[in-house]
Amino acid sequence: TGNELDDLFGDFNLQTGGSGISFSGNNVFVPPKEVWLSAAKGKGLEVSGTFARRSNQIVMEMDFTNKALQPMNDLALQINRNSFGLTPAQPLQVTSPLFPNQTVPTQLILNTTGPIMRMDPLTNLQVAIKNNIDIFYFNCIVPIHVYFAQDGEMDKMTFVQTWQEIPEGNEVKHQLQNLSNLSIDDLQNKLRLNNIHTITRTTIEQKEMLYQTIKLTNGIFILVELRITPGNRTISFSLKTKLERKFPAAQGAIRCVRYNIDGNYCLTSGSDRTIKLWKPDSSLAIKTYTGHSQEVLDVHSSFDNSRLCSGGVDKRVLYIDVMTGKIVKKYQAHAGIKDFYIFN
Repeated sequence: TGNELDDLFGDFNLQTGGSGISFSGNNVFVPPKEVWLSAAKGKGLEVSGTFARRSNQIVMEMDFTNKALQPMNDLALQINRNSFGLTPAQPLQVTSPLFPNQTVPTQLILNTTGPIMRMDPLTNLQVAIKNNIDIFYFNCIVPIHVYFAQDGEMDKMTFVQTWQEIPEGNEVKHQLQNLSNLSIDDLQNKLRLNNIHTITRTTIEQKEMLYQTIKLTNGIFILVELRITPGNRTISFSLKTKLERKFPAAQGAIRCVRYNIDGNYCLTSGSDRTIKLWKPDSSLAIKTYTGHSQEVLDVHSSFDNSRLCSGGVDKRVLYIDVMTGKIVKKYQAHAGIKDFYIFN
């Protein structure tokens, strides 16, 4: 969207009359912090934050402020399923107790190995914060550029072939205003610092052309064409991406999609209480596993691919033989619903 592009390109500005956002050539763009949880909704706890990509890691940068009259302690954070599998790589570290009128900054490193569920909007994140007073919930939007992976370069021939293979229906066109009148060299360097890689640069009909690639953390490539006319501050660009293979799972609402340990097969679980094993390259459904009495929220394969571990709304954990489909063991150890299961 226009707002996301404005955030990504910094001192390019899509908002009429705005001043843009400053950019340092030595740093990637980091949006300013905003209030995610107000003190009124957090019973005195205020949480402000932003997202950054530092040393090729996604980082959640937050300020915790106690505006109540009593100390707070036992702070913890949980992220719900989301479009990119964003999940904490470590426990939340906040000085405890957090005294009245005290503000403590903290950084939480995130990875993209968590359970996936498509959100609306796509980069929406649902977060829960717990302390000794209560549990609080809020939504925040992750800026799309933090999902740009460092290894997103593509060789020139592959780029040309891929661009030609993608239909025009998959192309999005937009314009940006170069209010700071950046040179094409400055522009190229700025985009590179945000993991937008230039594949080739050329001049066509007196227009400077940059052809670039972006790789998202989920492995999807975005191809970019920028067109810059000397003396004109309007930059035109086109984005293209391949439509990934789709296949009907016929499992109702899909609650989980996971690859096995070697990435050759994938598992899906759904609201129809089943688990399915797929060969994704050919859209072939190999086997269906049953045993849950309610929808299945998560499933994992063991490191030797011989067993599955699944759990869902029925509060059961099933240990399943992959080849035979038989349930090896059933566990009823949880009093509540659990939506995340993993082998050690």
